[in-house]
Amino acid sequence: AKRHDATMARISLLALLAALLALSHGVTAAEVGSATDYDCTCECCAPDKCATEGTKTYTIAVGSRDKCTDEACSAQVSQCPDKGTHNSGATVTATYHDCTCSCCRSGTCQNGLKKYTFDAGSPDKCTQKAC
Repeated sequence: AKRHDATMARISLLALLAALLALSHGVTAAEVGSATDYDCTCECCAPDKCATEGTKTYTIAVGSRDKCTDEACSAQVSQCPDKGTHNSGATVTATYHDCTCSCCRSGTCQNGLKKYTFDAGSPDKCTQKAC
């Protein structure tokens, strides 16, 4: 029990230090985490819509960097065309991200936290500073 209490005290101290660091940089609220409801972003457009509408963004959960592929986007998102001559001119681009930050700048927190995701490269690099 004493060991658990000491660990919780260290975690609380680290959280306090992270909050103070955020305040010193004009960020009044921040959360850092690696868990999101998605970890792969798909930028897609159909061949007949790329020039006029551009790409649209969709998100999927794949579980690992190697599974976030253009093919996964095409398989899981109906608006992301598969490869083939019948879809010449289409765009499908997959981007993996393993870090999520939620924050707001001083004076904008009444609008809620904004969520940002990016590829930190590894869980230990998903830090307040990286956000």
